[in-house]
Amino acid sequence: MADNELAFAPLLAPLLDALEQRLHQRVEDMHQELNQKIDDLDRKVDEVRELSLKTHIAFVTHHNTVFCDTINLLQVPFPNGVFPWGREVDGPDSTRVVIPELSSIDSVKNLTMAEAFGYFKGYHPSTPMPPDLRTRKTEILVALGRRQEVTMGALERD
Repeated sequence: MADNELAFAPLLAPLLDALEQRLHQRVEDMHQELNQKIDDLDRKVDEVRELSLKTHIAFVTHHNTVFCDTINLLQVPFPNGVFPWGREVDGPDSTRVVIPELSSIDSVKNLTMAEAFGYFKGYHPSTPMPPDLRTRKTEILVALGRRQEVTMGALERD
């Protein structure tokens, strides 16, 4: 019986090799298909994340515009999704600065030059930095949804 099995071995070897190649190719095809599906899913998750961030920013700026008084502002994330309160960010002249909570108009009024630099760069990363502190604070108020404070001169009042 062992001789019969050995007699079939040369006949089975090419069939087994062909089967192994087909299985290998099939696994490779499935691997590529799975990677493509993962890439598609990653793209969709990124799109949902971007839409969610834009929606959240729109919601909190609208809330700050319509529903909040001057002492209860909601935190508005930067366009890149970073929530800024208490974060260490790039400051002027390659320094780092911890930016404070901006929960009121007064907290915006009290920003230092370095803190206003960090907030302005966060909200407007591709816009040239205004040289004066007042313009930076004005743009920060607008980013927070408080245009009415800008038009009513809130930065001029003490």
